Amino acid sequence: MAESCTGGLLSSILTSYSGASSYFKAALIVYSNQAKSKLLNIDEALIQNKGAVSESVAIELCKNLIKQQKTDLALAITGIAGPKTDLSNKPVGLVYISLSKKNTTIAKKYNFSGNRSKIRKLSCLAAIDLIKENI
Repeated sequence: MAESCTGGLLSSILTSYSGASSYFKAALIVYSNQAKSKLLNIDEALIQNKGAVSESVAIELCKNLIKQQKTDLALAITGIAGPKTDLSNKPVGLVYISLSKKNTTIAKKYNFSGNRSKIRKLSCLAAIDLIKENI
């Protein structure tokens, strides 16, 4: 799992259950653009051109994570939890969640509203739903 705007919240939720080690292998918090580039080899030009909060970056995070960790399933979240937007002027609440399984990667775009805490929680719920839909 690669988390950005959720900052480890989803990992915390998923590992709070007994037996989590049977389905949870690893998580990276790639909060900064530098972390995305350094830890998951996201091209800095892609981040500059599309923005860290983009479908393209979410997909690349997921694809690179599944290769790096050699897992059956990978998930990545990138978004703007607020209270302020980033330098791209994308709206607070914009979140992209991607999921890779075997040779397929999908991404979904969400526009959540609420405060920072609510946006982070809604992002986690959406990610869990996406996992459930694809296992």
